[in-house]
Amino acid sequence: TDALGLVVRNFEDELLGEPAPMRDIDEVNTELLLADLVLAEGRLEKIEWSIKRGQKTPLIIAEEKVLRRIKEQLDNSQPIRGLTFDDEEAKLIRGFQFLTKKPLLIILNSEEKVFGSNATIINQIELNIKIQKEICKGSPFYVLGPLVTYIAIGYDHIAAAIGGAIAGA
Repeated sequence: TDALGLVVRNFEDELLGEPAPMRDIDEVNTELLLADLVLAEGRLEKIEWSIKRGQKTPLIIAEEKVLRRIKEQLDNSQPIRGLTFDDEEAKLIRGFQFLTKKPLLIILNSEEKVFGSNATIINQIELNIKIQKEICKGSPFYVLGPLVTYIAIGYDHIAAAIGGAIAGA
């Protein structure tokens, strides 16, 4: 998978109540960070076990070094996409499917009656994008594009343009 897509609810629901898209985005980001942390910690434990058994090779030492860097990033609640890797490091972690290393596409699913009046949530997500771009040194973070629940013929191009403009800012 080259990227992850997240559709976030931005409409009232009888069972779920009022929408809270920023909370939902934060919860998913936390889950992705934790999944990557479990993966990195698990491999580090195996490396430590191998080293204790006398299997201390330059390859294992290099892998341990890059995984410790990744773990530190995740411990600071930051996605791996904020790190840069040289060719050798990238090769060492190629086999891992770290979720926070992938670009994240966020789609705001709004009902038709609020289409065009999502300025508050769009501003919050735009601010989040700017903060993440700064933290991640410009690495891909996410794009916003409202996806209406009812087809609004003639407005799809506007929704796509909004997402692209915000992410490009």
